[in-house]
Amino acid sequence: MPTPRHRQLGFTLIEMMVVIAIITLLLSISMPYLGRSKYESRVSVCLSNHHQFGHATLSYAGDHREALPRQDESFTTGVNTWDISNRFPIEMGRYGVNDHRVWDCAVTPTMPGSITSFEEAKNWFKSGYSYFSIIPYTWWVPRKWGAVTFPSVMSGAAADPNGWPTHVTSAVGNRQPIMSDKLYRPAGEPALSDKAGGGHTWQNRLESTTILFLDAHAERRQVHQILWRYSGNWHNFY
Repeated sequence: MPTPRHRQLGFTLIEMMVVIAIITLLLSISMPYLGRSKYESRVSVCLSNHHQFGHATLSYAGDHREALPRQDESFTTGVNTWDISNRFPIEMGRYGVNDHRVWDCAVTPTMPGSITSFEEAKNWFKSGYSYFSIIPYTWWVPRKWGAVTFPSVMSGAAADPNGWPTHVTSAVGNRQPIMSDKLYRPAGEPALSDKAGGGHTWQNRLESTTILFLDAHAERRQVHQILWRYSGNWHNFY
């Protein structure tokens, strides 16, 4: 007996709806994992960026009697850890950090998407005040701006009482970083929370940040390890 024509067709409407429902379910299950994978990839990029800064810093120190880049100036600024001389990006560029993408955190970028070159990035850093640069990282090497030395060790903060390293041979170099992701809160709100600016944020919750040490190795510091370290116009954390 021949098979009816309608049984020779493909899926019935009900079967098609079941297949679509299964595919939708699988996608809903896998999407968070795909998003998390992209997030972790960006964190890895951030760690790589810090490594590049570390190697550039060591090369710079080798040519400057073991001193770390500090660029003292004769004027005063907001004394935040991200306030740096206009020469700093230029000199780091000379030592290999000359890709604009390395100068921003891949997880919480701050530079405009219109910036496509290192030269444009340098101009953006100094666009706010022209006589100094504001970079998207925190630079912990102490420097002098006018009569003020910063970052300084503050009472109540969790910084090492001996301060941060200034030379490759500094005794605190193995426990105090030279750079970290920009992670901050308003000066009147010292407690760290999910509302902090910067760092590695997943689903609107702060998870971690990156810190760089003198030997050019970078670490991911989890949120329960992050402490208040210094205050300029803003409270700075790592």
